[in-house]
Amino acid sequence: CMPDQPYIELPEVTDSDLPDILSTEILEQGTNSVKVKFSINNPMANTIKDIKVKNLNCELDIDSQKYENGKTEIIAELNQPIICVSNYSVLSITTNNEYNIPYTRNFKEKERMITVELYREIRTIDEWKEINQSPTENYQLMNDLNFINETKGIEITNTYTGILNGNECAIKNINISKGLFKQVDGEIRNLRVENISINANGNYLALIERLEKGKVNYLHIKDMTIEIRNDSKSEAYIGGISGLSNNGSIMNSSITDFTVNSHAEISKNS
Repeated sequence: CMPDQPYIELPEVTDSDLPDILSTEILEQGTNSVKVKFSINNPMANTIKDIKVKNLNCELDIDSQKYENGKTEIIAELNQPIICVSNYSVLSITTNNEYNIPYTRNFKEKERMITVELYREIRTIDEWKEINQSPTENYQLMNDLNFINETKGIEITNTYTGILNGNECAIKNINISKGLFKQVDGEIRNLRVENISINANGNYLALIERLEKGKVNYLHIKDMTIEIRNDSKSEAYIGGISGLSNNGSIMNSSITDFTVNSHAEISKNS
């Protein structure tokens, strides 16, 4: 019985109308958990109910959220990492409107990223050896490690791209036949190395054989000896921290009591 009604198009929903992460602020930092404050674009003033992050558990403090001028701030704890890295993909944000109807906005992997550094804790030599199995992850020493009588499996032979935080701890009494790290493209920081001996016949003789675009910061070596065997016939690049560096950086670091004993004619030292 009603007359014809004119069709009125609803306005198109744009990205600016949808919930989106604007920024994150780290409030508390742990090794494998971190408390962050999310700033979320929220023009509809909806309630933030869930944020899903790949390889991380995200626990929202629902009572902490505050809305003002189209933005919501909410505190969350990120924990239980499947992998410990420095960047994580946000997979989705779920909100409830005033009628308690949920809406989920999904993101493609790496479309929205959260930058937080999480670490696998290292307390034993066996845990140190696990670095070689997953060299893209971040690790943190929780105590000193004594490598005396450990000669196998302690070298990181795969290219390391994560962050190794020594946490101002020391690794001691290392006796190896090549560099402790074959190649570092990531970062080593806050680490002490005491009493290391390399008995080698190779091209790159140092704690880190090759520093390729990697970073070293606050690495201090004390009592280091490199023994070049008498069957060595190739040219050698010798260094305390790094044998060869391409676009790498070494800052705030030192080496004391460094000895090189050559038993062969070496064509090049650097």
